[in-house]
Amino acid sequence: MFKLIPVVHLPMKKLLFLYCLFACTLPSFGQGYQLMYSNRIALYTDGQGNLSVYKPDFVLALGSDTVLKNYSHLDDSTLNPPVMNGYYCATRIDCFGSQIYVKNGPVSYILTGRSDSLALQTISQTGDQWILATFSNGNHIRAEVVANTPDTVFGFADTLKYISLQMEDSLNNQLSHPVNSLYFEISEQFGLYSFPNLRNFPDINRMYDLVGIDSSAGWPQST
Repeated sequence: MFKLIPVVHLPMKKLLFLYCLFACTLPSFGQGYQLMYSNRIALYTDGQGNLSVYKPDFVLALGSDTVLKNYSHLDDSTLNPPVMNGYYCATRIDCFGSQIYVKNGPVSYILTGRSDSLALQTISQTGDQWILATFSNGNHIRAEVVANTPDTVFGFADTLKYISLQMEDSLNNQLSHPVNSLYFEISEQFGLYSFPNLRNFPDINRMYDLVGIDSSAGWPQST
């Protein structure tokens, strides 16, 4: 099981002080939901033993907006075609897609591994609906905020925004599709909490869940 623990070796009294300071400052950055943070490392699992780390090493400031790209890593070519089979390649594309565009406003964007743009309304109320993505055949995915639920994440009081997904045709008729069973959950304090695998979205119906986070220079650890 993963949990939030310090990885910088400091005296215990100083660590306790830093944790208290961190806890006291959580509400200050938690007023608006944000997908990812440039100064944090986040660890996710798909529940099948597959772990993914989000450690942005490309941060581009565009006024009050920010573009984040995950660190470049080796990837099996079978998971990231059309690279020649049997080889590994350096890539930034993984379950988080290719980049996250954090905007200073109600909508932020994720670019999937297929370069489809997903619009997520991080500032939204229960019952709000919008088009998450539109595809070349006219089909689109409708997103809806089903709930904003108070919860506890890593021991901190938090609120989770649950966003359901529904595939529709160009006339807004609901279609049967695996994406209908997928969803996004966004933590007010920690960003993306649960999300579908965005490498080949919407064709991969696998969910990833946040299991560890660290806001220092180190890595999340397990116990």
